Amino acid sequence: MSRVRLRSQPGLHLALFAILICPLESQNFFDCATAPGEPWRTICQSLVNWDVSARQIQQQQAQLQQNRVVAAPAVPEQPWLSPAVPQQMATQPQSCMDLDCLCAFMQGLRGPNNQCQLRSGGVLQKAIRREIRTLSDAERQRLFQIMQQLKNNGQYDAMSSEHRAVGSSSGAHSGPGFLPWHREFMKRFEISLRLIDPNLALPYWDSVMDSYLPRPADSIMFSSLFMGEADAFGQVVTGPFAGWRTLEGKAYIQRGLAREGRLFNENDLNNVYRQTQIEQVMAFTVPEQSCPYQPNFGALEYTHSSVHLFIGGDMKPPVTSANDPVFFFHHSFVDLIFENWRQMRQSRWAREQSYPPDIPQCSNQQHFSNAIMRPYQITNRQGLSNAYTDNLYQFAERPNCNNNCGNSPYLFCDNRGNAHCVSKVRMNGLCQGFEGFDVCFQGVCRGGVCVPGQLQRQQDVEQPTTRPPIITAATQRVAATVTRTPMANSLRHSSGQSFNRTFDGLLNNGGNVQAPMPNIPRGQSRRRFRRPRPRLPVMSPFPPPPPAQPSFQPPWQQPQFVPQVVPRARQTQLSPPFNNAIPQRRRFKQLRQRSPLRTLRQRSSSGAVRMKRMIESMHMTMLEDNLKNPVKPAANMTLVTANCFNDDPCCGAWSAKAECNANPIFMKQYCRRSCGVCHSNVTEVEGCQDRHISCQYWKQSGECSRRRQWMAENCRRSCGWCNVSEKQLCQHVAMMSRM
Repeated sequence: MSRVRLRSQPGLHLALFAILICPLESQNFFDCATAPGEPWRTICQSLVNWDVSARQIQQQQAQLQQNRVVAAPAVPEQPWLSPAVPQQMATQPQSCMDLDCLCAFMQGLRGPNNQCQLRSGGVLQKAIRREIRTLSDAERQRLFQIMQQLKNNGQYDAMSSEHRAVGSSSGAHSGPGFLPWHREFMKRFEISLRLIDPNLALPYWDSVMDSYLPRPADSIMFSSLFMGEADAFGQVVTGPFAGWRTLEGKAYIQRGLAREGRLFNENDLNNVYRQTQIEQVMAFTVPEQSCPYQPNFGALEYTHSSVHLFIGGDMKPPVTSANDPVFFFHHSFVDLIFENWRQMRQSRWAREQSYPPDIPQCSNQQHFSNAIMRPYQITNRQGLSNAYTDNLYQFAERPNCNNNCGNSPYLFCDNRGNAHCVSKVRMNGLCQGFEGFDVCFQGVCRGGVCVPGQLQRQQDVEQPTTRPPIITAATQRVAATVTRTPMANSLRHSSGQSFNRTFDGLLNNGGNVQAPMPNIPRGQSRRRFRRPRPRLPVMSPFPPPPPAQPSFQPPWQQPQFVPQVVPRARQTQLSPPFNNAIPQRRRFKQLRQRSPLRTLRQRSSSGAVRMKRMIESMHMTMLEDNLKNPVKPAANMTLVTANCFNDDPCCGAWSAKAECNANPIFMKQYCRRSCGVCHSNVTEVEGCQDRHISCQYWKQSGECSRRRQWMAENCRRSCGWCNVSEKQLCQHVAMMSRM
């Protein structure tokens, strides 16, 4: 009976110790001191360190593989026959490469013209990735709501863990595999979004439009409307991602804007587009001195890393960068740049086949073209497939002045010189050099700072022709003297929905209570009609209206907000601000004792005014509770998955003969269901049944012959093998696997 054996060799432990402890003396790494600036030297040194670690681990794994023989057990009653090691199947929807594959996971049906008809009545189509500021408010809030749902059910953290696992010592950084690996990763995240709402796409963040600002950290992107604002400790405390716990257990995402690095600029993109050789785009970023290709510090991996440094905090090191959702929008833009170059410089054939040469002195072997893209079951070269943009997604054009910057209220056109779109600035941010432009979101640029007001355009005044000057110390002092809006004024719900809700016309969308000024005849006293001071934002006690959703939603995708008081036992299951709901009697007792907003001291018989005060007090109390006691995810939260399959039709017979204990390395990898490594009610069906929802799709794709072992075990019905007994199927497939 064939088993897995580890052959003991003299000196093996000493060799492994030397690999772990001793440096790789044979390598002569590139000197990062020649990099053109401090940010690039920092990036270069990080890439070198990751490459060194990857090469060391690679040597360890190679040594272990040489001393390990993996083979399947013999077929029962035929000890001379042992099947080949089966080729595993990618069974998760994130592995799909076309809409037909996704259709089954989305419970769609094949309709006319071979289209996928969704239960909502629509047709499943390619995702259109647009710049995030060109989405409508409803589209953006829906996106943030679904991301919150992924965070709540653990899928977001599971994907972040995948990136953390390859943050160093892999083929995802420091070489040619960087671009295809992150393309596959972005595809998988987008599919996770679309499994909940098929109308969604992963937008990109064009940080070039922020780089034109005198202080890019003041961009509207870093406001509560988009990515949120950080407090003095670098903790993201506002916006849709406030209070997101990181993989490391921190209560907030960390950022350190503009402390080092910089954003993309147009020269970075043009430098990529000028390249004609694949080696200068999928670049060798940390070659040894003996490599025939010297490092290109304008390569996309370098310039993209500078944006990571600019965001700082969790975004800086790869092992934590996916904690921050900015990561996904940033890398979607990196993929746009890469795809633009492919369309400009390569033929359709070259886009799939052209890959930098496999040279050990230029990159570690995990970057080689046919190396497995860990942890996925594809090769690096397959990450260049045209199927990504042919079948799954495409990019909308970047906002420009010809398309009115996507008609976005968060962008404006700077028509000086080469006209281009620029991000608007949040309130109290620097806008020096853009006076006369609509640069301030819901404000006006005065004295180089965005303040409340309305831009007054005059047709006879010429637009300024000078470029935005460099920030001066005087400008910094001017900005420091401006009183910032209280933090609570910009707080938003974790799903992306604004706390500022209209209640019977009493509350406006700006977050301030506005008492109307009556029209009093001249000469009469106005003392009784003084306008109250601006208040902190208030919220309706009722849940916000849900955004547009498909008509069909499985139970696990239903909205979580319900218009009722929730018992304490279930409070941790809901998203803020309604997770801190308490009994009504106790709530009104608190209102009488601790109302933070009692500025209207005059008594009024108006029921509307009394209701307004009650709403303000209730929501400010809830707001304080959420800030003091952020919701923590359950300690036992796990990602539920049905990905539990055997890879060979003999697994059941082997398990009955105790092979799970006799040959554990093979059995626990290729017979996971029979050996009890995993459990799933979906795959425990017996008899001639299909155990996977995509069996019919795979049968039509020819997998019954290409992956005969897996299909014989899990798709017997679709492949037409119901008239064959399990014993005969085991023997037949084993023989065919050796041919």
